[in-house]
Amino acid sequence: MTIEDLQECLKPWLQIETWHTSHPRDQKRFHLALNDAFSKYGVAIDGDAFEDAMYSLAKELHPNWDEEHLLSTVQGLAIHAELISSYLYDTN
Repeated sequence: MTIEDLQECLKPWLQIETWHTSHPRDQKRFHLALNDAFSKYGVAIDGDAFEDAMYSLAKELHPNWDEEHLLSTVQGLAIHAELISSYLYDTN
């Protein structure tokens, strides 16, 4: 799996302007994007891969975001994705 492969799975979620919110629809899109990635590449995707893919794609799709705010937001979401990955890995 490449970063570009992972970005392709995350794009349906990240391309929406409200991708970073805790709105139920954004959360659902986030979880569906992770499900797509896990279905294609397995559940052993580390947080660094999520962070790299999310950061570069979000920067491309939302170029007007403040750099520090974008990085902070992506880091939190990458940790969340890694926790879900770890849970799935441990329980499967």
